[in-house]
Amino acid sequence: MRQGRTERTDVLRCAGASGEGGVSGCARTARSGRMSVYAAASEANRFTAEELEEFLGVERAQFEKEIRAAFDEHDTDNDGKVTADQVRVLLQDMDFGFSEKTVASMMEGIAGDDGFAFRNFLTLVYDVLGVEIAMAKGNTSLQRSHTQGARRGKAVADMLQCMPLIDRVMKTLGSEEGKIPLSLIVDYLNRIPELKKHDAALRASIKTIRNAGESVDEHTFSELLIDIACEDVAVSVQTILESLLKFHQEPQ
Repeated sequence: MRQGRTERTDVLRCAGASGEGGVSGCARTARSGRMSVYAAASEANRFTAEELEEFLGVERAQFEKEIRAAFDEHDTDNDGKVTADQVRVLLQDMDFGFSEKTVASMMEGIAGDDGFAFRNFLTLVYDVLGVEIAMAKGNTSLQRSHTQGARRGKAVADMLQCMPLIDRVMKTLGSEEGKIPLSLIVDYLNRIPELKKHDAALRASIKTIRNAGESVDEHTFSELLIDIACEDVAVSVQTILESLLKFHQEPQ
């Protein structure tokens, strides 16, 4: 993988949780019953475009585009294939919430001994999504988590589209070490009118990254933006980023 782009795969971990059936809360609590559900789940062709879009929070084509980008980053030999170990890393980064044993059992028979082609990897991804969709349809108690997952999915989709802008913010506000002072981020965020209406949510989001220290790197900064967007605030990731740049350019 190209150094410095690991954050993009880290951000993709939310894609598995990005729709009606988000993994972030329900996957870990429902893991014990998943294999029985998986036995009845089929591959991508079972799902309509509407079902997938509802579940993922983004269009199927956009989701597959991001999956392809993550796959290509791990295809270090540029031979169109990744190893089984690399597939495990990808699934872990996407944070579907499956144990290593479950992932191993799902991988059996999908790829040859020489590795996973993209179509094989995509089949595996959709098999995992099949479990999530089946769980979502069969367990109404998960609906609250699904709604939260949908919000996070939209935030992740926005984030993926704003990566060039994030790079610009990191270069403009950050130090030579590639980190931005947390105090500076907090100051600028508090100036955004839309966020003032959600002060409690903003403070909660900031609190979650306090342990990162006085400065935050690109990955931690991206996670903060996603957390803020997940609070259903009336401001987009792009607007937040553009506001940070604007405030930084103003006379201090």
